[in-house]
Amino acid sequence: MHTNRLFVYGTLQEAVDTELSQYLSAHSKCLGKGYITAKLYKVSWFPGVTLSTSHLDKVYGTLYEILTDDVDTVFSTLDEYEGVDAVSITNSLFTRALVDVHLEEAKTYKAWVYVYNKSVVGLEQISSGNFLEYVSKKK
Repeated sequence: MHTNRLFVYGTLQEAVDTELSQYLSAHSKCLGKGYITAKLYKVSWFPGVTLSTSHLDKVYGTLYEILTDDVDTVFSTLDEYEGVDAVSITNSLFTRALVDVHLEEAKTYKAWVYVYNKSVVGLEQISSGNFLEYVSKKK
């Protein structure tokens, strides 16, 4: 399935205000806040998720719809930022996966999300599932 929606939970969120979060904002429309079924980890200065099958595991973020005619270029730029290796998935820091995103107003959408592609052994799990909240508490 092909979709032009992307769920972001970390440094691509507008509130983080990075060059790439600004790029995403400039090429998309925010559809709302929501969550995916996943676990959130502190990888370094950035987070990563692993998908989960437990409805208790929620990662909170923002759903965007890419508006540009060249969706592939936007995703290619974001893939590069996220360390996606198109030639070798095993070398990728993140991969893109299609997930269900549950928005606050009880709507569900299919969207891409960047999933951490390395071992999470030894990484701190962010139990709240909310990276922005976690970062604000660390300040």
